[in-house]
Amino acid sequence: MVNLNRLFPFKESDIGRFKSQAASSIFGCEYSTKDLLSFDTCEISKFDCIILAVDNVETRMHLNLLFKQSTCRYLLDCGVVGDSAHALITDKNNFCLYCIKELYDTSQNLNLCTLKYLHKHINKENRFEMLKSYVGYYRNLGLEPREIVQKFNQKSSLPATFEEVKHLFENIIPSICYVNSICASFVVSLLENKIDGNFILYNGNQGISIQSLRLERDPSCFLCKF
Repeated sequence: MVNLNRLFPFKESDIGRFKSQAASSIFGCEYSTKDLLSFDTCEISKFDCIILAVDNVETRMHLNLLFKQSTCRYLLDCGVVGDSAHALITDKNNFCLYCIKELYDTSQNLNLCTLKYLHKHINKENRFEMLKSYVGYYRNLGLEPREIVQKFNQKSSLPATFEEVKHLFENIIPSICYVNSICASFVVSLLENKIDGNFILYNGNQGISIQSLRLERDPSCFLCKF
């Protein structure tokens, strides 16, 4: 289950199609165009295993709750931030994502795909993250900084300046393909039980570091108590 872009070898012929539709034609599988936040327990129960590749904590926690309530056996979560990547696997007898919620970066800006359906009110707390999302989204549509300023200020009572949009416009860097490949290999290794642990982390910010850990359930987690 994914709400990210730049994941599949899209072609010019895919223009106008849903990303999930284009991907399913490559892999020969079923697809859905539903908002992940509208999925329910019955839909999750159709699967033995779900793999999350999403860009925000809100979606993770929603699907984590559905997993706990469903008959699905395994939950994998993976993600990339800059030159770092993580992947984990769990089941009903082990930790859930709420147990380890502190590990997720809640300040990370929303991906341009999420921006399309998370109609959040822009306030002092989320303004900078939302501004980064606007810049990333509209830059990919070919808009220039001054046009992005106008788009953002139409929706926000906390206006953006040309200078801050120009800075973000020139410095937002998408996930690097080789880090995505490392992350994907972690997922496969966890599925094949080739990793000693249930959580693996790659850090390429300073040299190369790979750590595998065994995470435990938080005894105070209210979800795991039910």
